[in-house]
Amino acid sequence: MPLRDVQTALGLLVTDQSLRLGPDAWATLSLTPDEQRWLADLAGSPGLALTRTIGRWWREMKVRMAAPLTVALLTRSRRADLVQAYLDTSACASLFFVPEAVGFLDFVLRVAAEVPHLPPVAGFERALLLARDAGPRPPVPIRRLEPSRHVARHPAAAVVAFEADPARLLHALLADGPLPEPDEMPRFLLVAPGAERFWRCATRSERALFVRCAREQSVASLVHDDPALLATLTGLVHVRALEIV
Repeated sequence: MPLRDVQTALGLLVTDQSLRLGPDAWATLSLTPDEQRWLADLAGSPGLALTRTIGRWWREMKVRMAAPLTVALLTRSRRADLVQAYLDTSACASLFFVPEAVGFLDFVLRVAAEVPHLPPVAGFERALLLARDAGPRPPVPIRRLEPSRHVARHPAAAVVAFEADPARLLHALLADGPLPEPDEMPRFLLVAPGAERFWRCATRSERALFVRCAREQSVASLVHDDPALLATLTGLVHVRALEIV
């Protein structure tokens, strides 16, 4: 009866995972018959029910506070359903706000991508959380990239495509106003730890370079066909959208 297995079983109980696992909840744990009986009795206790309620409330509050744009985008009933579905199917990975909010945003991007504006709003909010969590950091003091150097995307950077004016959409969400209709003119925002306020509009050449740098690339290969791209590439490294590897 290793102490770690008893602690793991208690964690499963507190997070409700044992209810979803059913009779096999303790199958992989080395528990004595007495410990299994004690855990079975504990599962229906008022104290454990209160602990579960508090833990669930804390997780829901983290989601609502750390992902307000995505939460505001959802209708009240859909919002409640998605938050509860996320809590039911996702274990608590951290007591901190960012991991919980990122987990929720990944969840809604998987199961509710059909909601108008949700992919860009959730994607932008996710990227913003990661960029803020990685910084704030000052821009990289670099004047020129040597052709022999290699670059790749910064793990906390992203380019997010919007189907409506991002400023109008985000303002409407914050002010609880009418949302703009999607149109056929995509707009792109660059999110990076070194950017002012962590985000700005992305140019076409910045988007193209960012896409190419999903894998490590040499500076020489990136600017081979257009040497003028070196300035754009340097700018992306400057705001930490790309990093030297």
